[in-house]
Amino acid sequence: MMKKIIYGGTVVDNNDPWMVGRIRIFPDDEVIQQELKSIKNQYNSQGVSILNDNESDVRDEFKFTSKDPFVYLPLLPINLSILPEKNEYVNIIYSNKEDNTGRKNQYYVASTKSTVMNIQFEHNSSTKSILAVGANIQQNLPIKNFDGTYPNSKSKGVFAEPQDIGIYSKGRSDIILKDGEVLIRAVKTTELEQTKRPQVNQKRTFLQLSYFDRKLTFSPEKTTQVPFLVDNNIKKLIEYDVINISNTSQGNYTGSIKIYNLPPIDLTKVSIFNQDTSLPATITTPAYIDEFINLSEDELVLRINNAIGGLNRGKVDGYNKPDYFATDGTRFPFYYRPGVYLKTALQDPIVSNSYINASSIINKIKFVGSTLNKGYDLISLENRAGRITDYEKVITQDVQVSPIQEGYAVLGGDNLYLLSHNSFIPGKKTINLGDDTVYGIPVDELSLNYINNTSGIVRGDQLKEILNLIITFLTTHTHSWHCSPPEEIPYDKGSVSKSMITSEFALFDSKVINQNIRTN
Repeated sequence: MMKKIIYGGTVVDNNDPWMVGRIRIFPDDEVIQQELKSIKNQYNSQGVSILNDNESDVRDEFKFTSKDPFVYLPLLPINLSILPEKNEYVNIIYSNKEDNTGRKNQYYVASTKSTVMNIQFEHNSSTKSILAVGANIQQNLPIKNFDGTYPNSKSKGVFAEPQDIGIYSKGRSDIILKDGEVLIRAVKTTELEQTKRPQVNQKRTFLQLSYFDRKLTFSPEKTTQVPFLVDNNIKKLIEYDVINISNTSQGNYTGSIKIYNLPPIDLTKVSIFNQDTSLPATITTPAYIDEFINLSEDELVLRINNAIGGLNRGKVDGYNKPDYFATDGTRFPFYYRPGVYLKTALQDPIVSNSYINASSIINKIKFVGSTLNKGYDLISLENRAGRITDYEKVITQDVQVSPIQEGYAVLGGDNLYLLSHNSFIPGKKTINLGDDTVYGIPVDELSLNYINNTSGIVRGDQLKEILNLIITFLTTHTHSWHCSPPEEIPYDKGSVSKSMITSEFALFDSKVINQNIRTN
């Protein structure tokens, strides 16, 4: 017959005066008042009752003693101090439940929490939600999806992954042990709240010890020309149209050639604008209009092509401001296309006079340098149709991987201190590393005394830069007269002047000295 070996209970006290990890537990499977009743008539040698006055528990002076029936020992070794909090659920194990003489050989193991977000504290009723007794209790918000991904990408890394080992505090600090890496982190997440998924704290304080079996280095920089299509705004639009396109005589055409100034908006970008793009509502009046009456097809085609060619050259015949088109920046790029009457005729599903006439005209409208023959195109530069391809210089560096074993030690935080017990800075007070700091240095010491009695660490590369400036000036400067100060500019007219050295030295405390990494 199978017998139960693990029981449950609620922590009622975890302040063991002997600090050996014991806690006091009220077992769930016992009636506490009956257990108290069984020791009601027990007294110490002075005749003091073991129970307190209201008989709800043993007296304080008897707690954690041999007379306390609710003391449980940890199954973890004393080297690990992980005590549950009051009112938390714990697992109870007896060496012999049937014959628990003197209630001596009884042990506890901290229970799994319903969510790692409750690592600081979780009431026993919440813990039971993942146990058999709490099958009907709703569980908390999961941190991961079932496939191992994260619903919130900022949650990744807050807690240990399955392949690693995590040692958690009762809060937001931990130690992560990986293969070849150790992480010690303080305040790794912004908050622990069971209704919210955790998020990485980018300002955490940490120590990282890593040993890698490869080293990455940058190869020399390479400059390459990367092509891209220029996407500027179309400056002008030529739109030609015939209002009597259904004319059966294929002549005597009446219409107009209009040139519009287009605004620099997204709609007029080269990549967006085309033969069907509607003009912005703000564009109602053309900058130039050439109206014609009773032209033959050949005369009409010549007139339209001359207008396109004229705008390309910078002068349109008949325009009252010929110099207006003379500057490339005011006319390129421009676009030419048929107007609404011609486009409507081309869309006629029935082969009619309108369709035949419009097709005949539009197929003859062509810029000299255009590869299109449809009556529309983009003119990007003088004598150049279509979009422009330009080139951008891109500097790249390949990463080379070498099979070199190499270790790294990284200490990160807003403020870093490197301290020695045997060192102090002349003129400043000795740093306090005494008894009251053995369990952690308090914030008032760190932010007041420590910062006032330490010095910022020098950045070597930046110090070398300012020393090079001084040396360069010393070896190249001149004096206008014996015993006079040096001239502002050296004799070789070099870039290092007295003013430059003075300006650089004024930045010494912020540029050369790192005020947030300090030492004594």
